[in-house]
Amino acid sequence: MSILTPRRHSIAGVIVGLIIVITVPWMMVSFASVISTNNQPQDNQDPAPPPSPPFVSPDPGNLDFGNQVVRSTSAAKRITLMNSGGKSLYIDSVTLGGDNSASFNILKDTCTGATVGPNKACILDVTFTPRQTGERNARLRINDNALDSPQRLRLKGTGINSNDVAPF
Repeated sequence: MSILTPRRHSIAGVIVGLIIVITVPWMMVSFASVISTNNQPQDNQDPAPPPSPPFVSPDPGNLDFGNQVVRSTSAAKRITLMNSGGKSLYIDSVTLGGDNSASFNILKDTCTGATVGPNKACILDVTFTPRQTGERNARLRINDNALDSPQRLRLKGTGINSNDVAPF
């Protein structure tokens, strides 16, 4: 039986130790362990996760223009499309559709053809000009590279006669 004492050597700031615990020839059992450390802090953190895909967060999610006199254009209402994802959002198109889409108009569109970075936004200004009385409904469709594309926002308003408006 032999017992060896641990030996340590330092090579360029790295401490390497070899410890041979016990060698017992008649049992043919032995083990050794090698320990290596350096003076650098250990980085046991997981790598950062990849950025999340683009995600459209419209504000507001729908527009209600309320009552509007027939053939009279409302004040514009704004929709802000925020990219709340981690990668850039590319907006291919913004279109109007639905039963009464002709009663709505996209007055300003900084979104179509835009690449919107993470936590950045573009805007859409929409107006309502009812062509007849009654409730008017349409959809604003946003085609983009988000996973849930296309997004659809509801637009609504009610056309009324000018006789239904109280005088000022």
